[in-house]
Amino acid sequence: SQINILFYDDLDSNPLSFAKKLYEIIGVDALFQPDIVNEKINQGAQAVVPGSERIFRIAADTLRKLGLFYILDSLKRNQSLRSIILKDVKKEDTIQIISDSIRKMLQAKFIPEIEMVEKITERDLSNWKH
Repeated sequence: SQINILFYDDLDSNPLSFAKKLYEIIGVDALFQPDIVNEKINQGAQAVVPGSERIFRIAADTLRKLGLFYILDSLKRNQSLRSIILKDVKKEDTIQIISDSIRKMLQAKFIPEIEMVEKITERDLSNWKH
């Protein structure tokens, strides 16, 4: 009764509904809606100029070492700057990290666990199986 299982798929597909469910669990007013509920945070992006990621990483690390977190945060949130130096990565554009054969082998191996989670949560997870 003290454990709740939430799915990233739900957060990804409907952030407001996910937030309301989480609020209910932790006792926050379900009518509360933060301004950022539909804002993408840490959205995948890659540098417009190939190879410049290293320069950005060094600059960010330097600001952190100097304790200038507010400047780094301001730069990260600046959409104009972001659009100049970064392009968003869409899910369909991401590279496949593991081969299809390894993915199929892992999915087959974890089918009993997936089915157990389905039973516990009373939720259809067939998309996890293939």
